[in-house]
Parts: sequence; C-alpha cells; structure tokens
Amino acid sequence: MKILCLAVGLALGSVMIAEVWYEKNYDTWFSGHERTYRVYLSFSMNGQEGESRFTSGATAMGLRKYCPQVEAATRWCELLGKGQFIAAGDKRIMERCRVADSCLFDVFPQTIIAGDVKKTLSQPFYCAVSRDLAERLGGVEEALGTRITSRDFPKVSLTIGAVYEDFPLSSDLRNEHLFCSMATWNKVSDWDSPNNWVGNECYHAYVRLREGAKPDDIKIGVKKMIEENIDQNMLKEAGIELDYYLVKANEVHMDSDFAKTMVMLLSVLAAVLLFSMVMNYLLIIIGNVLTRSREMAVRKCFGAGNGNILSITFSETLVHLIIASVLATLLIYVCKGSIEQLLGAPVEVVVFNRGTWLLSAILLAIIVVGGMVPAWLYSHVPVTSAFRGYHTSRRRWKLGLLAFQFVASATLVAMLVVIHRQYTMMMDRYMGYDYDRLAIVEVNGGQQDENYSKCEEELARQPEVEMVSSCTCLPLDYASGNNVMVPGDPRNLFNIADLYYVGNGYIKLMNMKIIDGKGFTENSDSTMREVMVSRYFVEKMDSLLHWNGRAVGKKVFISEHSQELNDLFTICGVYENIHIGNITDPDTRPSVMFYNRKNNPYILVRLHHLDEASMKAVRRTVERLCPGREVQVVTYPSLVADSYQDVDSLRKVVMAAGVVTFLIALIGLVGYTIDEVNRRRKEIAIRKVNGAKTKDILVIFVRSIMWIAVPSLIAGCIIAWQLSRQWLMAFSEKITLSPMVFIGCMIILLILVIAIIIANSYKIASGNPVKYLKDE
Repeated sequence: MKILCLAVGLALGSVMIAEVWYEKNYDTWFSGHERTYRVYLSFSMNGQEGESRFTSGATAMGLRKYCPQVEAATRWCELLGKGQFIAAGDKRIMERCRVADSCLFDVFPQTIIAGDVKKTLSQPFYCAVSRDLAERLGGVEEALGTRITSRDFPKVSLTIGAVYEDFPLSSDLRNEHLFCSMATWNKVSDWDSPNNWVGNECYHAYVRLREGAKPDDIKIGVKKMIEENIDQNMLKEAGIELDYYLVKANEVHMDSDFAKTMVMLLSVLAAVLLFSMVMNYLLIIIGNVLTRSREMAVRKCFGAGNGNILSITFSETLVHLIIASVLATLLIYVCKGSIEQLLGAPVEVVVFNRGTWLLSAILLAIIVVGGMVPAWLYSHVPVTSAFRGYHTSRRRWKLGLLAFQFVASATLVAMLVVIHRQYTMMMDRYMGYDYDRLAIVEVNGGQQDENYSKCEEELARQPEVEMVSSCTCLPLDYASGNNVMVPGDPRNLFNIADLYYVGNGYIKLMNMKIIDGKGFTENSDSTMREVMVSRYFVEKMDSLLHWNGRAVGKKVFISEHSQELNDLFTICGVYENIHIGNITDPDTRPSVMFYNRKNNPYILVRLHHLDEASMKAVRRTVERLCPGREVQVVTYPSLVADSYQDVDSLRKVVMAAGVVTFLIALIGLVGYTIDEVNRRRKEIAIRKVNGAKTKDILVIFVRSIMWIAVPSLIAGCIIAWQLSRQWLMAFSEKITLSPMVFIGCMIILLILVIAIIIANSYKIASGNPVKYLKDE
C-alpha cells in the first residue's frame, strides 16, 4: 500500500511540479534570454489609461536607432491568416503567414538548417520555413528554393530561401512555421505599415539589451524617439500621451494575475501532495517499528551497528522508491492523453525538461528522509526487546503526521469546491447575449469563394436551422481597438472595442437588447453609414461631452472606418452592454458594431437542437457550396468552455490532488486506527469486562482522533479560504466566499473520518473480551 501511495503521489506531484517549471521558464530556451525584452505600449487618452503588448511597425527599429543600450531589435506580425498555399506538383499546405524583419533570428537565435536566413528575410517575396513545414513539402533539400503561392491571395507568392529548426513549445514563437520578409509587405499592400509610427498596433516588438544595460536606461532614447517621429501638437490636440516600456520576454507569459495565481496554487498543491505522500510513508514505517523491533534487536545481538541498520533502511527505501517510480512512470504513460489535454503540451516536453533536476532532488530527499527516520527509530530499540516484549506506541509521531494529512485534505477539498463553483458560475453566467443552440461556421478562405455569399441563404432553408446571421468577430474573441472623435473636437475621446461588421438579423439571433433607437436597416445602402454603440459608449460620452443619454442620431468619427475627419457615422441604436472576452481577461471598453450584409468571416447558425446530426447537416451544406475549402463547425458553448480551459484544467488538477491526498490521509488513518486497536485490545477487553458497551468503546477511539482531526480540518479550511481569496482576485467577476462552504466541507470530512474509525474499530469493540485476554 505504501508503494502504491508513493507511486500515485509521485506521478501527480511530478506532473504538477514539471508544469510549474515549464510555465516559469517560458521563453528561456535561447542564449541571451535574460537580456531579451518585449516592448509594451502605454497610453493615456483623456484620463483613460491603457497598455498594449502590441506596437506600431516602426517602434522596434526606432528603439534600435535611438537607444544605444539596445543591441538588437525585431518585429513581426500577421500577413495572412491560416490558409492554403500551393507548391509545385499541386502540393497543398495549410498554414498562416507571418511577416518578419531580417533581425528575427538575431534576437531569437534558433538553429538554421539550410539557407541564409538573414538574406532571405531581406528580399521581397522570400520566406523562411520551419523543419516541420519543409518536411510537409517533401524534405529540407526539396523545400529549399520551392515557390509557394497563397490560393486566396495569389499576389503572395513566396520562394523558400531558408529552413530553421522548429521553435520549442515553451516559446512565444511556437507553431510559427512560415515567415516572409518584411520587404514583401510593401509589394502586396499600398500602406507602409512596417514603417508606421502611430496606429495599427499589431506588431510583436522585441529588443535585446547590451550586457549591463537595464530597461530604465532607454527612457531618454524613447522620449527622443517619440518627440522626433510623432507630431507632438497632434498628440496634444488629441489628448493622447504615449510611452514605451520593456518586459522581460520570459515574464510575458506570466504577466496576467490569473497565470501568476495559477502557478502559485499548483506549487502549493504539489508541495502539499508530495509532503502528504512522504508523511504517509513515514506513518506506515513508524507503525511497523513495533512489529520489526525484535528483528532489529536480534541483528544488534549478532553485532549489527547503527551503520548496518542505516544501510538496511536506506536500501529498503531505495527499492520502494524505484518500484514506485516505475509505477508512476507507467501511470503517467497510461494517462498521457488526459495529462496532455490538461497541460496543453506533450508529457515529454513538460516532464522531461530542465526541471528534471528538481524532481531528482525531491526523490533524493524522499530517500534521505525515508532512510534516516526509520534508522533513527530502530537504533533506539533496546537489545532486551529480543528477549521480552517491546512496547512503544510512537503515538505522538503518528498523530503529528496524521494532523498534517488532515490539514492538506481539508485545504484541497475546500479549494476544489471553490474552484468548481467559480467555474460553474463562469460557464452559466449571462454575457449580454444568448449563445444557446448556437453553432459557428468558419470557411478557410471562404470569403474569396464565389459561392460563399450563398451559404447563409442555403443554411436558412435547412430544417435543422432556426436562424442565420454573420459577423466579423465573435464577442468572445479579442477585439481590436479604434479611437472615437466628434465633429468640431480635435481630441481622441476614448478607445473602443471594435466588433466590426455584423450581418442581417445579428441582433435578433444573439438576442441582444436594444435600449435606445433601432437596429440596422437591413439590405439598405444607407445602413453602411450607421453604427450601433453600447450603453457604456453613451455613458462615456455623457461624462466627456454631456450628451445626457441622447446618442441616437449623433454623428461620430471612428478611426480605421472613417477615412477623413468629415467621414462620419450616424448612431442608429444603443444596445445593452455585452461581455467581450471572458472573465479571466475581460475587455471593459465601450463597444461598437457596423453593418455588412454579406461575406463576413463567421456564419452564425442557431439550431433547433444543438446535436451532432444538426452539426453534420450544417457542415455538409457548406462543404457542398464551397468544395475544396476547410470547413470548421463548432458550438459556441464549446468556445466558451475553451476560453476557460485554464480554470477547468486547474479544477481537474485540484480534484485529482484532493482525491489522492484525501485517500492517502484515509490510508494513514486506517493504519493508525488498526495500530491503536491492536495496541489497546487488552485494555478494551478489560473495559468490556468491567461493563463498557460497544458504543462506549467506539467513542473512546473516535474521541482520541477528534481532538487532532477537528483543529486540523479547521486549519485546512482557513488555509483554503486564504488561497481561494487570493485566486479569486484574478477574476473581474467572482463568487462570494461563504463560510458555510468551508464549514460544510469540514463536516463532510469529519463524517468520513468518523466512519473510517468506526469501521476499523467496530470488530474489537463488539468482540468477545476473552479472545484478547486468553494469553494472559
């Protein structure tokens, strides 16, 4: 049993520790990572503070020019979303295309397998690809020099000039398999985005500082860069202040409160689980001291010293640990699929990384503790115990170890209840729109297909379908930002979450509430100059321009949509605030949407029944109209669940850790109770002879545990409350931490503990006392 507990504890504990190490050491795979930083944009717009991890195209190179502390700089962004590329021999690959400058591999020095990557990323219509993509094209040598052309955007026809090793999964560049040169951008677009200083903040910008330089050292250079390249009068009139700051590349992955709290919780869970496992192992060993005391005394009689006893206990512990490690490895392998789903990365990458030394250190600590403690106990066994009975209970040791296991069990069980309640609340929460029975259809490159516009009409005719609409982006996704202005006021008033375009019937399909005005006038050209805004948009205008809630009919300038200052949109309606993004990363800006009656990238289908048969019918209809296209049909509820994958993963990990820790505690409790029953059986028999009833005997055993169990469970619930409070701070909306939740958990655990005690002591409590006194 002790080996099985070790195996399960090692398996789960090692996975959690490896995951913590993996997350904490994100983007540390390359040399110089400690001097590599991501560039963040911070801004202030009429008192509205904000920041973005994306910058304009010219920012990275500007920092390289104006800041002597910068050794190298690079930037990249998306040129084409995931689409089909065609190579010679009609080979087709599905990939997205990033545009990057020639310094990318100076900042991120990945191995170059073939070609000259610096030269490749300096020439228009050239690209560098990963080993994975090269293998899909037939191999590295075959891929080099191959021309690949976008099916949907034939102007993007690229020659492969270099092949690089795949970026590791613990990298911000993971799954990036195709980079075309920055020089290609200006050949396929009329807008010089790579050299733009203001707006179009879509670039990942990174810099590497020189040895000894600190992030604060670049402030003077940043100030000079802004003053010389951005019109200061324009910024002042618009009410905008800009600045840039640096965040270490390996800290970007952990820059959210939720990520930091999750890693902290996983660390605590792993420590608690592993310590409980070791305590249970020691508890069982200490319980065996009484039965093995004569063996050790006899060994001493034949000349065995403390060193010999130490070698025996160490070798036993080593054998136990080797067997447990093998079982743990097998358990991880058997549960590989579930573990990878929880961690979001292959087990080999997470477990067998640079954190392996930490796992080895833990195993070594277990060997030392598991060998030293029993050796010390056995060394204090008197030689006379070989000739007469040796009576020692080691009760204090056992109760101390048992107390820790009770604390750990209460902490994890209460935490599990809190996390589950928060997850359930997030999944059931009303987001300002109705996504029940809603399916999302996305056709890769479909907007370029001549039959794509017929999809909505054809789907609406299907018997499984209740209603159809379309949109440019989903409320659940990250929303791009644009600025708002009004005629006669040069200021940029505030930044909005732009939902871009929606099709016919969108408001009705999503069951959004219109609180003022009306929806879009569908199938009308005049509607193209209308905009709908959220309640929060009107409230912002009330505070800045004193609209007094009367927004309908007002004209506004929205950057990106309005090409000139007199290119205005009329507010036709105001809808109730909707939740954009999810609760772990909410977008609290006002939102707007525009009208476009066809060819939006997402087709929204509300079904009569959200089942597999209806989903297949939708897919067949779209595939028939757009043959050769990749068609994805997913349910909106599944997208909501995916957006909370981290919370769900933590919930499952806490559940597993809680169950394992509680089972370990129960095993320890069973062992302790059995030891106490055997040690006190004659005492119990005498009590029964003197008139004690079965109930009285059971009360004795229950009471002997309750005085340690109750305070331990209370302590565990207090710890769980503190951890839960810290974890919930990462959410914009959270459940209320009711004391009854923790009291309920404690009561349930107490009932289970009492049941275990009664089950293991009932036999002797109800047995014939003569049976236990006959050898006296």
